[in-house]
This record gives sequence, structure tokens and C-alpha cells, in this order.
Amino acid sequence: MFMLHEADTTFRRLLGISTSSSRKESVLELKNTTKWLSLRPLIKSYIRSTVFLLNQVTDCEILAFSICRLRASIIFLSAFPSLLRNLLKISVHLWATGVGSLSSQAFLIIQDIASVFSSNWFDVCFIKTYNAFISHSQFVERKFEHIHFLRNSFVELCCLDMHKSSNRARICIMHLGKILQKGWQTKKKRSIAEENFLIEVVKTICSWQYINCIDLWVKFISANIDDFDLQPLLYMIVQIINGVALLFPGPRYLPLRLRCIQWLNHLSGSSGVFIPVTSLVLDVLEYKITKDSGKHGKIVQPMSTIKLPKHWLKSRDFQEECVSSAIEFLSEHFAQWSYHISFPELATAPLIHLKKVFERTSIESFRRVIKRFIDQVEMNIDFVQKKREEVPFSPKDQQSVESFLQVEKRSGNTPFTQYYKSIMSKAASRKLISDRKV
Repeated sequence: MFMLHEADTTFRRLLGISTSSSRKESVLELKNTTKWLSLRPLIKSYIRSTVFLLNQVTDCEILAFSICRLRASIIFLSAFPSLLRNLLKISVHLWATGVGSLSSQAFLIIQDIASVFSSNWFDVCFIKTYNAFISHSQFVERKFEHIHFLRNSFVELCCLDMHKSSNRARICIMHLGKILQKGWQTKKKRSIAEENFLIEVVKTICSWQYINCIDLWVKFISANIDDFDLQPLLYMIVQIINGVALLFPGPRYLPLRLRCIQWLNHLSGSSGVFIPVTSLVLDVLEYKITKDSGKHGKIVQPMSTIKLPKHWLKSRDFQEECVSSAIEFLSEHFAQWSYHISFPELATAPLIHLKKVFERTSIESFRRVIKRFIDQVEMNIDFVQKKREEVPFSPKDQQSVESFLQVEKRSGNTPFTQYYKSIMSKAASRKLISDRKV
């Protein structure tokens, strides 16, 4: 432990390198000096032994400390490419499989390798971390938090070189699109052999690996679309999400459809691009809801599953969650455009449909939720229409149209905005209670 703690400081002092320097050139400039030639075997032995230790120890605290100390000496690895490759391989494994500080420290090593060394190392880091993310996101029922950490840290890694990342993202998203395209071929008549192959493709699409890959690229695009030209990627991923939602129309896939709606709302909110979701939401509300639809059963969280067992379909808890989630996502969609000059036109058709759903629904608790939403939307329609009647500009005046109600939007005090905040607050509380029961 003493060697791990003191080695980096000692080597830097003997070589005359500042303890704060992270420039690999600091080492490369010394490669032919007497000091470096005399210390090189010791430095290599220290790094090699520490990397070897990472493969032998299982204690998370020791691993995290060792990774942290290797990170301090990262510039010395510029002289030892083979050790750098081994360290990256181990770091990616610990990042993907570790917990807490160990996973975080391993990611910092990956991040440093991608940023300190040549651009080729960024490519290697990108490929290895993406493959690790895919392989470890297959079964996520009990580790959502860790999968989200892997997703967020990968997106952070991508931000180090957006040019390369966006090009590679395009390739990865196109691959997802090709898989989806094969899945849609199941709608056509095929031979038995082709049919069996396509059934496996559909299983691939309806898997956590595929879903988490979409989620990853949604996060990447949303995080960077304000600062970089990612419109082509946005268009591609929206097409894929809509394709997934329409490929699985049955009631057992309602959780998957809700997830698709959530993605589309997130992309729309981050990009400022209008992305229609009302038809998907209204399809969710078309699920038959009756008083005798079943007893309260096992707690169901639509966002924690992809395909429901058949016996869950009659669960009152599940039906309630579906209605609540649908209203939440439709509220989010409308909240994004509640200050837009065309909001009345946007909301009219969905309102007509919702009123029909309200009339058909016999369960009072569901009726209250739907009725309150209808009332709030109608109030906002009246609000926007009154403001439209007061403006002097024509619809062709694009600049004035874009500035319409922007002062009110910044204040966030309109009734619909307050309603949306209350809906989201209740959703968070409901999820917290549900998590405790599971």
C-alpha cells in the first residue's frame, strides 16, 4: 500500500515532472535522457505489478484505490503501450461489472486514456465501452441504476470527441434500423426457415439489449443536440422508435410503447422539434377498462419491464398505472407546446378522442384523471386563443410567432404548467411508493 501511495510522487520528483502535469509529452520528451533510462525499469515494474494486482484482487476498496493510483501515473503509460492496452481492458471490465466508487474510478481511467493519448485510443475506448455496455445490459431487472450509470458515463466519454462519436453513433443507429427492418419482414409471408429466423430477430428487438441501445442514443442526442448538428441522428432514432412502437401493438407490449413515448418526448424537449406522440398515447388509453377487470395484484411498474405476463393484463394496478402513465406523457407533450401559437390546433383532435375515452370509462378514479386533464387542456386552449386575438402580426411573421408567449413561458405561472408540475410530482411519489413495495 505504501508503494501505491508514494510511487507516482517519487517517480515524478526524480524525473522533474510536476505532480499536476497530465501531459504525455512530459514523459516522451525524457525518453532518451539518462534519468528516464535508469528509472524506466522501475516504473514499468511498478505499473505492471499494479495492473497484475487488478486481476488478482477481489476487494472493491483495494481495487478502487489501485485504479486511483494508476490514474495518477497515467502519463507514464505512454511509454508502455502493451501495459496501457491491458489497463484499458481491465478498466472497462471493472467499469461494467463494478459497483460504486470502483466503477466510477475505472471510468475515470478510461476517460483519461481517451483524452490524454492519441485519437486512435479514443476509438479503442469507444468500441470497448460500447461493446461492454451492450453485453451487460441484457438482464437489467435488478440493476437499472447501474445500467443508467453506464449509459451516462458512456455519453460523457462520447463528448470528448463529438466528431468521431457522431459518426460512430450514425453507424450504430443504422445497425439498429437494419435489425428493425428485418423485424418488419415478419408481417409478410415467408418460408418456414425464413419465418424462424425472423422470429429470432423480433426477439432481439424486444430485448433489453436493443431497448438499452436505443435509450443510450436517445440520451446522447438529447445531451448534445443544442451544441452540435445531430439532426440526421435525431431523424433516424425517431424513425426507429416509432417503428418499434408500431411493431408491437398488443396489450402485453404496453410498457414498451410507454417507453417509446417517453423517448420521443425527451427528444422533442431537448431538440425543440415537434415530434407527434398523441396517437401512441391514445392507443394506450384504448385498452379495455372495466369494473370487473381484476383484483389488485402484484405491483406493476411499466417502465421496468418490456412484455407483460398474460395474467398481469387483468391487474387493476397495471391498468391504473397505464392510465396514469398515458396522461403523464400526454401532459408532458402538451406542456412542451402549451405556449406555442398553434396549441389549439395541436390539442383539438386529441381532446375529441379523450372525451370519447372518458365517456366509455366506468371506473370513477380513471374518469377523474382523464376529466381533469381535459379541463386543463381546454383552459390552455382558451388562454392561447385569447392571446392570439391580441397580437398584431400575421402567421407569416416567423420571428413574431417564435416569440409568442415567451415571457409567460419563462415565468411558468400558467395553469397548465402548474398542472403539469403537479402531475410530475404525483408520478414521482407514486414511483417511490411502488419501489418500496417491490
